[in-house]
Amino acid sequence: MNWYYPDLLIKCPPYRFHPRDANALLNPHAIFEVLSPATEAFDRTGKFDEYQIIPEFSDYVLVSADRVRVEHFRRTGDGEWTQRVYRLLTQELHLENFGISVPLAEIYEDIDVGEQGVLPGMEES
Repeated sequence: MNWYYPDLLIKCPPYRFHPRDANALLNPHAIFEVLSPATEAFDRTGKFDEYQIIPEFSDYVLVSADRVRVEHFRRTGDGEWTQRVYRLLTQELHLENFGISVPLAEIYEDIDVGEQGVLPGMEES
């Protein structure tokens, strides 16, 4: 397995760290990645495939940097993954496994988002 540095994660005890690196958490429960054009394809495929090997890993959240779009992948009790997509600043990202809800308006706070939820300069022609 490769080593990655996610943008944000949620960890729950008991924590397990790599024996040679006390900063390398082996059992994150949720991982958040901010997508960029350079990393988006790999975040969606290679990274996600490897993260799914972690037994405790239950939630994967991808946050688009060019528009209001948050994708939440959640592992169900039978090991399957479900996906929910949020596209409106009035919506809330619900992380049921942790009892947390985060308004998209807070995720995109301080970011100028146009009427269509697209960041200026990122509009499709």
